[in-house]
Amino acid sequence: MTRLQKDTKSNSSKDIMEAQKLLKDGDYAEAEALFEKAIEPYKNLSTLGFKAYAKAIFKGLRERRLLAEAYYGLGLCAINEGALKEGVNRLRLASESFEKEKMYVEQAKCYSAMGDAYRVAFDLDIAEEMYRAAMKLNIKHKSYEALAGDYINIGVVYNARERYDVALSWYNDAINIGEKIDSLLCKAIALKKIALCYQQQCNLPKAINKYNLAYKAYAEIGNYDELAQICADTAFIVKNANKLEINLVLRKS
Repeated sequence: MTRLQKDTKSNSSKDIMEAQKLLKDGDYAEAEALFEKAIEPYKNLSTLGFKAYAKAIFKGLRERRLLAEAYYGLGLCAINEGALKEGVNRLRLASESFEKEKMYVEQAKCYSAMGDAYRVAFDLDIAEEMYRAAMKLNIKHKSYEALAGDYINIGVVYNARERYDVALSWYNDAINIGEKIDSLLCKAIALKKIALCYQQQCNLPKAINKYNLAYKAYAEIGNYDELAQICADTAFIVKNANKLEINLVLRKS
């Protein structure tokens, strides 16, 4: 490896790791700029850019993974900035790269993120297809916490279709997985989704009950942002109960 290659590898690795921190903090523009900087030297290699980059510069498993994570991060940035098509294209490249390196749990993350993009675009059939692809990988490789997330995501798709009974079944399966692996976060997320599902059906007593259970779970975790949101959601139900019930009657008439 030449001195230039070593310097490129070192700088790119630093940029990618810093970009991942910014992405986690929700600073999508800055994260995207750093991800782009990391892969800029090899963009002229067209669609084979990742493979050539990985072979020429990133010899070790950790480095190849970092580059794939860069494409994954770029996909998330694009989606969060509203560029859904561009985001999906980047995630597909990341997915192919992870698959090549036999990083199947990471590949499942790409499918899940693509599902989110298609769900935002209200292309629910493809969203479900992506979530199910993630689910199969997570089942095969025993990534159970991610699997619970897949169940929740598929529940959200059915909730958007107003097939509430099916949605509730997926949410409850997610809770079961969370209980088996002792993940309070999985349980909390699913309970909040169930509460929203009941709220949309104007089954307000059940909605409040599930919000209360979700509140207790998030309180134990210490997620105060979610606690504040649940308080706001519950207050909205109490304040607007009559209006919500009237709207349900009108929708059914």
